Amino acid sequence: MKLHLLLFLFICFTSCKQQKKAEEEATVERKIDKIKKSEIQTIIDKADANGSIVIYNLTKDTYYSNNFDWALQGKLPASTFKITNTIIGLETGVIESDSTIFKWDGEQKWLDLWEQDLVLRDAFQFSCVPCYQSVASKIGPQQMNQYVNKLQYGNLKIDDSNITDFWLEGESRINQMQQIDFLKRF
Repeated sequence: MKLHLLLFLFICFTSCKQQKKAEEEATVERKIDKIKKSEIQTIIDKADANGSIVIYNLTKDTYYSNNFDWALQGKLPASTFKITNTIIGLETGVIESDSTIFKWDGEQKWLDLWEQDLVLRDAFQFSCVPCYQSVASKIGPQQMNQYVNKLQYGNLKIDDSNITDFWLEGESRINQMQQIDFLKRF
């Protein structure tokens, strides 16, 4: 009987102590979140933009944002898709290695930086849309869909008619939280 009572008191004490610690940590997290939210919103305001920034702390498994509602709204992947496009390109062999060269076709591009032959690193850094359109075209809609589904990358609408721009316009969507989850899995 005494052993059961001691065990019960120990569990109760440990549980109460853990709960108090969790409440204290939550209070600290809320304070940090409030500070970060304010700092993040200042960046958005200075840019005269609408939107959200999401920061993920891997060690604490904690998200910070100025606007979680916005972060959960699906948006076009845009330049963030170059990460996925690169992975799929490498997996399918469309991109052979980090030394792969994307040849410039000699035509004027939206950015002068794209008007040259680019190795993969530079194509990635310069967000070279024509380079990644070429990659997507060579991958094709069927394989692109298979890999996007396997990678659990948002809700993308990919077919023959939009294979070169589904991440830039149209109905494809991914939210910021899904993007972070993708990167965590990757």
